[in-house]
Amino acid sequence: MKDLKDDYNGPFEPDFHLGKLSRSALTSLGREYMIFGQINDRVGLPQVALGYGPEVYKEVAIDEWMGASPIYTRRMRKTLRFEGDDVSTIMKGLQLDVGFAHQYYDIGWEVESKKRGAFWVNSCGALMDVEPRGEDIVVMVCHDIEDPTFDATAVATNPCARIRPIHRPPRQPVGRVPHCHWINEVYFKPAKKMLDDLYAKGLLDSTRFFDERLEVEYYELWHHEGRRARMGAAMMAPDYSWWHGFYECKARFNNYMEGARDLIKHNKKAYKATDYPNATGSTKKPIEVLPKKK
Repeated sequence: MKDLKDDYNGPFEPDFHLGKLSRSALTSLGREYMIFGQINDRVGLPQVALGYGPEVYKEVAIDEWMGASPIYTRRMRKTLRFEGDDVSTIMKGLQLDVGFAHQYYDIGWEVESKKRGAFWVNSCGALMDVEPRGEDIVVMVCHDIEDPTFDATAVATNPCARIRPIHRPPRQPVGRVPHCHWINEVYFKPAKKMLDDLYAKGLLDSTRFFDERLEVEYYELWHHEGRRARMGAAMMAPDYSWWHGFYECKARFNNYMEGARDLIKHNKKAYKATDYPNATGSTKKPIEVLPKKK
C-alpha cells in the first residue's frame, strides 16, 4: 500500500499506530523491541545483584523468565497462528523469543522429527557479558538459570517437553564454538519405552494398572510432579514449576529408570499388590440415582 510508512520521519501524527508502518519498518521495529527486552534485563538485574547479592539475583532472574515466558510464548503462537505441541512448534516460539534477541544471539536450528530437535548458539551475547567475570557467574547463568527457564518455555507448548544440553559453558576448550548446543525433545519417550519393555519381558503385569510400584511411578511422573510443573507455568508460579515440579519430576524419573533397570538386570518380576484397591476400573454402567424423566 502506498500510504504505508517506511519510517516515522516527518511531522507528529496524533492518530499514528503500528498498522501505518510498512513491512520493512515493522521488521526493523520488531528487532528493536526484542533488544529492548535484553536492555531492560541488563539494566535491572545488575541492580538486584549489587543490592542483594548473587543468590537473590539468580532467584529473581529465574522467577522473571519462568513467569513471563509461558505467557508471551502462548500469545505469540496465537498471534502468528502456529498451533501444535511438537518440537517444531516449540522451536518456532524460541525463534521469536525476546530472550533470543536476533542482534544478541546467532543461533542455528534443526528439527529431526516431531519429538526431537536441536539448536546451537554460535555467538551468545549473554556469555560474552559474563565470561570475563569468571566461571562461577558463567555456571549460574548457563546452568542454574537456563535449566528451569528453558524447560518452562518448552512446557508452555508441551507438558512433556524438555530442553537438555549437549554441551554448554564454561567452554572447554577455551573459545569453543558453538558456545552451546541443546537438544529439544519430549522425554516422555524413554519412560514409555521402558514401561513397554518391562511388559514385553513379563517383568510387569499388564492386566491391571497401579498394582505394581513402577506403574504408579510412571503415572505420577506426568500427573503428580508433572501436573504441578504445568500448573505452575500456567499460573506464573515459578517456585511450583521448578522446586515442586520439574525438580521432583527429574528425581522420580531417575528412581523409575533405576528400578526398571534393576528388574531387567536380575530378570526379576516386580512385586504385585494383589489387594491394591481400584487397580482397574469397572465398565459396568452405574446404578441410576435420579428418577427417569417421564
